[in-house]
Formats: sequence, structure tokens, C-alpha cells
Amino acid sequence: MAFITVSGSSRAEKETIGADEIYQAMNVCSQGVALETTVNAGGSMSVYSGGTATSTTVNLGDVHISDGGTATSTTISQGNLHISSGGTADLVAMSGGLLTVSDGGMATNIDGQGNLNIGSGGVMNDATLSSGTMNVAAGGRVSTVTVNRGTLDVASGASASDLSISGMAELNFAVAPSTYVEGVSAANSFGMDNGILNNFKVSRGTVSVLSGGTATRTAVYASGHLNVNPDGIATSTTLSSGTMNVDGGTADAITMSGATLWVSGGGAADNITMSGGSMLVFYGGTAGGITMSGGSMQVGSATAGNITMSGGRMTLWNSGTVNSTTVEDGGSVVMGSSGYRKDRGDGWTIGDIAVSGTANDTTINAGGRMTIGNHGGTVNGTTVNSGGTLSVAGAEDPLDLSFYVAT
Repeated sequence: MAFITVSGSSRAEKETIGADEIYQAMNVCSQGVALETTVNAGGSMSVYSGGTATSTTVNLGDVHISDGGTATSTTISQGNLHISSGGTADLVAMSGGLLTVSDGGMATNIDGQGNLNIGSGGVMNDATLSSGTMNVAAGGRVSTVTVNRGTLDVASGASASDLSISGMAELNFAVAPSTYVEGVSAANSFGMDNGILNNFKVSRGTVSVLSGGTATRTAVYASGHLNVNPDGIATSTTLSSGTMNVDGGTADAITMSGATLWVSGGGAADNITMSGGSMLVFYGGTAGGITMSGGSMQVGSATAGNITMSGGRMTLWNSGTVNSTTVEDGGSVVMGSSGYRKDRGDGWTIGDIAVSGTANDTTINAGGRMTIGNHGGTVNGTTVNSGGTLSVAGAEDPLDLSFYVAT
């Protein structure tokens, strides 16, 4: 492979490096200077040990800046720019390609579209992303970042400060003690430090609350997602659309007017006010303190309790259990009928299921209804008051059990 080395007081101007060129590689070091170099497909350029590259264009080639090398005014249309171990790059214009900043590298004043990876020990300051993806790994640091379109992913253990995320962009980050994130997202200021996130609005992307993290007064809407993982905590959450998944974590004080709430895997959700949307408590999840005036709730292989229903529908399936439920004013509880399992997209099998379960200490007031279908179910300590209805398959429908207390 033919290559050119630029060092000492030498300069290289307007060289083209690539598979079909005279030179396939260029090394710039020891005070050497390369001006207006073009790196095409199959070509590579390395800048290190005090070398400088100015006004470089990367077209499907590879450029590496390291060990005290410096690059200024670099244009990436396609190809790769990699900055590491003491290398610096300033004024990078991107219309595509990949920019990687790894341990000891620094990039400043980046503008355009493409993919940017900031690894552990890498630093990026003053970046504007018009489209594409920026990934900040654990140990990576970015500051003064504007994302107009595209996605910013901030991993647990990373730092991202002075962010400006437009309503058309997506922000994904972890809430954990080792992570720092602050800025403005969709015109709303927010901050997270020491594992505590306050007043964040999730309209796009995913916020994951990890072990030791707490999210308080979070609003989830549009296509936003909030995940509360084992030992994570969410308090005072508002759900109007989107998804909240409490999988092993804890959530308290949830207000739902829409969206989907999943509680599973040992997760617990308490003090829920529900006027719409869908709540699914399954596979080891628990939910309690539920006031329900609309929407739907399913309990399967899980437990829910202290429920007041003045509207909406609750379905028990796969041995789901509910305790201390009051049903009235249009509320409905169903068990023992045939049902249809909802596809969550994570390995559930779609198909007919037997909807059965156990209801303990239920009070059915006027306008409330409980239905036990052909697949059966168990009710203990049920009180049916005047105007309430308990329907049992094979009996006259509705079965008149007003004022009857079943023990």
C-alpha cells in the first residue's frame, strides 16, 4: 500500500487519498501539516504526535486523530472520523457518516447530520444534530448539545448537560445515581442529578429509571415511554398517552387519563386514579389503592386490591386475584369468560385464553356489575346491594342476588 508521511516542517496540500489514487494512506505527525486533503473510499489518514490536518474532506474513507494530533474544519459526507487518546477535532461539518470520540479524545463545534458515538472518556462540546443519532456511553460527556431531529441516547453513567431537544427529536436516557442529564426538552426545562429526575415531560423517546434512581412529577404523553426497572422509583406520574412499564420497580401516585400502564415482574403500583387508558397487572405485579372511573384493567397471575370502580371494566384472567373491590355506577368486573390476550411485543402469544380468577371481599352497588362466565371463577365475601348485578353463566341472567351476602 502506497502512503505518504507528512512530518517536521513539511506540508501536504490538496492531496487525494483512496483506493484508486496514488496514495492509499497518509500519516501526519511531528509538526507536519496537511491542508485540504480528500479521503475517498479505501483511503485512510492518521494524524498524531503534533500533526495538524486542516480542511479535510472525508468521502467514504477513514480519518484517525490521536496522541496529540489536531484536526480543524473537517467535512464528513460519508466515511468515519475517529478521535481518541489525546486527539482533538474542532469545526466538524457532517452531511452523513460516523464521528466517534473515544477515551481521551475531544470534539468541539460539530454541526450537521449523521451518527455520533461518544465512548467512555470521550468529550464532545457544542454540537448541533439536525438528523441522525448521538450515543453517549457510560463515562462519556457531552455539553451544549442541540438536537433538532433525530435521537440522543444517554446511557447510565454518562453526562449530558445544557441540552436543547426539540419537539421533533427523541431523547432516551437512564435515571441513575451515576448519570447527569439537564437542559430543555420540547420547551420544558428539566434536570437530573444524584439519580433524581424532576418535572420531566416524556413526549418522545424512553426514560428508564434504574436501581437507585427516582423520577418525580413525570408526565408521559404522545409517544413517550417511562420504564421503572427493579429498585427504581417513580412518584406523582401523569399518563395521558404513551406507555409506562413498572417492571420490578415501584410507582406511587399515578394519574391516568389515557396511555398503557404495565405492572409486572415484582413491580408495584399504588394510589392510581384512572379515568381512561389501559392498565395490565400481570406475572407477579401488584397494584393497590385504585380509583377507576373509566378505561380498562386486566389482572393475570398477579394481585390488585383496594379498588373503587365507578366506571370502566376489569377483567381477571390466569388466576388473577383482586381484594376489597367496590363496583358501582357503570363499573364492571368480568371473570370466567373467554378472552383475547393482547400482544405486548415481547414474546406473548396472541390467542384465546380462559379468563378466570378470584375476587375477595367485593361490594356491588347500584349500577355496578360482576359477570362470571363459563370458565368459572371464585368469589368470596361478596355483597350485592340494591341495583347491583351479579351474573353467573348457566343461571338466569341477570341473577338477582340483591342484598345477598355470599360467604
